[in-house]
Amino acid sequence: MAESGGDVRSGRWTGLAQLGLVAVVVLVALYFMRAPTVAKFDDVVAQGGASVPEVNVVHPVAGRSAVSVDLTGTVGLHGSVKLRSEVQGRVIHVSPKLRSGGTFKAGETLLTLDPTEFEIEVRGAEASLAAQRARLRKHELRGQRDREEFLRKNPGQPVPAIVERQPQIERHNARVDRMLARLEKVNLNLARTRFSLPFEGKVVATTVAVGELVGPLEPFGRAYARDGIEVVASIALEDLASLDPVVGRSAEVRVGPRSFPAHVERMSSVVAPRSRMATLYLGFGDSVPLEDMPLPGVFIEA
Repeated sequence: MAESGGDVRSGRWTGLAQLGLVAVVVLVALYFMRAPTVAKFDDVVAQGGASVPEVNVVHPVAGRSAVSVDLTGTVGLHGSVKLRSEVQGRVIHVSPKLRSGGTFKAGETLLTLDPTEFEIEVRGAEASLAAQRARLRKHELRGQRDREEFLRKNPGQPVPAIVERQPQIERHNARVDRMLARLEKVNLNLARTRFSLPFEGKVVATTVAVGELVGPLEPFGRAYARDGIEVVASIALEDLASLDPVVGRSAEVRVGPRSFPAHVERMSSVVAPRSRMATLYLGFGDSVPLEDMPLPGVFIEA
């Protein structure tokens, strides 16, 4: 019984020792976990223990920044024209520039037709106009004579239009105008024997040769204008939003080691259903010579 009581007291002291050890550990942990005491800045400075720190204050200024987007695409054409003469005639001269790949200027003669028949028509129209003017002059002189005779017989009376031959004069005036229009038409046909185009461009293909009969019905080739060359490039919608508004923005088109100035002329009105991308159409700068511009179908980076 005495040994049993001694064991009980020994176990009780062991438990109390363990509780005391746990309490000490907790107190030490709380001591190290508390925030360190920080002296007030004013007190430290007053005691000469630290110097006043210096700081730089930056004031942001609103401004413009450049946004650059890399695109890929191809050089394309938004239109080409069929080459056909507005009058029918026999070819007597073909310019060396009227060949596949040839470059020509606006108004430059590329093809010449035999003008003999048209020159004859011009001379005939000039003769008909001269004859009609002579008839008109004859009626004007007769009207003047009849007017003077009427006034001599009827002094102070108004001269009737029929006496002055006004109806005949007006009719012949109309015929003169018609003859003038016919002369202008045959002169225009004569000018059309020298075939040219109203734009600077390149010849895609042509089959015409000296001695061939050409006319308005059958084309003899195809060409495109300098302004018809454009770059077609796809752009993601998020990139498009970052460039808004995109039309008119400058661009640089790269083909291999060469680069060309360009600008955005327009954009597509729909989004591609599969890629979910829009399309930009870029035009080359006026400073780029036509001979140096990349050919349609070439892949580019922009």
